[in-house]
Order: sequence, then C-alpha cells, then structure tokens
Amino acid sequence: MTIHIPKIDHTQLFLHIYAAALFAFMLGWSYKRAWGFEHGNDFSSQDRLYGADTRDMNTTIWVSPLCLPIVFLLNPILLLISAPNERGLALFFEEIVNFTLTTTVLYALLLAVTPLLRRHFSARACATAWLLPSMLCGIMVVFSPISYYSEPSVFTLDVPEVLRTALLLLWAIGFIAIFGRFLYRHLRLRRQLSRTATPECSEDVLTIWKEEQEALHLKTPIPLMRYADIRSPFSIGHTKKTRMCVLPMRAYTEHELRLIFRHELHHLRRRDTDSKLFFAFTAAFCWYNPLVWIALRQAADDLELSCDEVVLADADEKERNCYANLILNTAAEANGFTTCLSTRASSLRYRLRGIMQTRTTSAGTLMLMTLMFLFIMCYGYLSVRII
Repeated sequence: MTIHIPKIDHTQLFLHIYAAALFAFMLGWSYKRAWGFEHGNDFSSQDRLYGADTRDMNTTIWVSPLCLPIVFLLNPILLLISAPNERGLALFFEEIVNFTLTTTVLYALLLAVTPLLRRHFSARACATAWLLPSMLCGIMVVFSPISYYSEPSVFTLDVPEVLRTALLLLWAIGFIAIFGRFLYRHLRLRRQLSRTATPECSEDVLTIWKEEQEALHLKTPIPLMRYADIRSPFSIGHTKKTRMCVLPMRAYTEHELRLIFRHELHHLRRRDTDSKLFFAFTAAFCWYNPLVWIALRQAADDLELSCDEVVLADADEKERNCYANLILNTAAEANGFTTCLSTRASSLRYRLRGIMQTRTTSAGTLMLMTLMFLFIMCYGYLSVRII
C-alpha cells in the first residue's frame, strides 16, 4: 500500500464541500420536521395543499434505512455492466473497503464521544447519528467518488487479481452466512406469528389502540395481535400490509397499555424496523470488524431510549416509575428485525437511568448536520483506490 497525496483541484473541492453542505442541510431539515411532528406540530398548510394530512404522519428522517442495502445489492450488477470483467470486481471491492473504512471512522468517533452526546443531546439525535451510513445511498448514486472524482483517494492499494478475488469470496461467504442467519431468524418469527398469533379480541384494548393511533395521525390501520411465546411487546413489518404490534398473553392496565402503544407506534412511525434490518445488514457487511458490532449494540440501545424519550416527554415522576417497572417486568431480547418495548439485561441500567432522568437536552439538529458534513467529506477523500 502506498500513500498518495492527490493534487488539490479547487473546483472539485468546492463541489465536494457543496455536496456535503447540501446533504447536511437536507438531513437537518428532515430531522427538524420529524422532531416537530413528534412534539406536537401539525401538518403545515403546504402539506394540506398536497394532501399529506390524509396520509400517515410518518417521522422517518430523510430516507428509509433500507435504501442503502438495496443500492449495495444492485451495485455489483451495475458495476459489472458498466465495467465488465476484472475491473467491475475491482470497483465493487473498492466500494466494500471504502464503506467499511468510512463507517469505521464514524462509529469509532461516536463510540468515543457517546457519553458526551448522551449528556447534552436528545436520544433521538444520538439514535439518528448511528444511521448516517444508511444515508449514503444518495451520495453513492449522485456524488460517488468512484465515478465523480478523478483522484479522490488518499490511499492507493495495489491488490493482485488473485488475492482480490479470494478476499471478495471470503467477504461474500461471511456476509451471506451472517446476514442469512439474521434473515432466517426473522422469517422464522414471521412464520410462527402467522401460525399461532391471534388478533386482539378485547374491545376495550382495541379502543385504546385506535385512540393512540389517531393521536399520532396514523390513518392506515395497524393490526394488534397476541402471541404466547414472548415476554415483551414488539412491532414488526416493513410495509403497511405487513406491519403489526404484538402483545404477550398477559393482562395490562389501561395506563400500561397506553404507554406500550405509544412506544411501539412511535417505532412504526419512524420505520425503526427498517433501522433494525439496516443494523443487521451493516453487521453482516462488516462482519470482520468487531468495532462495528460494538457500535451497533449501542445504536440499538439509543433507538429504544429515543422512543422512551418522546413517550415520557411530559411525564411526572410517578409515570416514569410506572414505565420503568413495565420495562423491568418485561425484560427480553429482541428477535428478528423487530422493535421491542423492553431490552436485554446488559443494557437495562442505561435504559432505566435514561427513563428516570428529567434533564433538558438539545434536539441535536446542528450536531447531526456537522456529523453528516464530516462524514461525506471523509467518504470522498478518506478512501482507497484499488489498482
């Protein structure tokens, strides 16, 4: 490997900075809008003009996290069409290395500053920061350093064709084995639900469920199911036709039901089930990188705490105690690409501390915009060129 300092082209540098600033602004605008919806803002007059108030008030930030896996699955085909034979494989290998490199730098930074971020910024902002790699799909298509920049890389790596093919094969085996395991567990859970889960039959519970959906401006009905083989409520599904909320076979008070429903409905509005699939995809994609696995466990914790945060935004100490007891009494591991009200035992301390704390934190819009700007700049220049 040789270190190569490219000659600075001021026009390309300006376009790169412009692209990074543009995507950072788009992230900030989308995050601020989602934050407003979750904290009481209604649709604007422009939204109503285009009929947005007749649809679900989703709070997904920018794009679905599923976009990046889709782009990566299509990329080998597109690269082999545009650059056949060994050059197409070299470009795909280059993308694997660069995505891993940039994601590792981001996650290493986030792991180092996570205690500081959690102290000063909202859990929603911290959870969103872990999803920044999922927003690379637009950057890869529009401002890909492979196709756009003539000399973007700092490192030039001369990899013999035989070694490159062997490494690609090894990566593919690891990716298929690990992601296949995640996918198998999810599909097995879906199959079990389709066979043994039963629709909620209590009119009182269904009335509360409907009221909570209406309070969050969810127009599309979401099924509420009961399933015996779980301890904690969870949500599942990636489309309007497949998403549902599942409860254990146990009785809850009305107050407990409202807390559960608000938590899970916020997950569904944010499409956090898509985020869980993205975390599994990233773990499988970077299966050889232990730092990414550690980071994604932290990301899953922040994802749950961010829903706790919005559910308990105006809660008093009594309600927070009730919610904490609910979490303790339903502690369980999440299974498949699902969001789970409770959490694994190893993260209960962090989760409960976040629930009981009432300090004010910043929404984190500017922090996320700064991270996005730096992330895109790194993706363009902190990269490897395979020759």
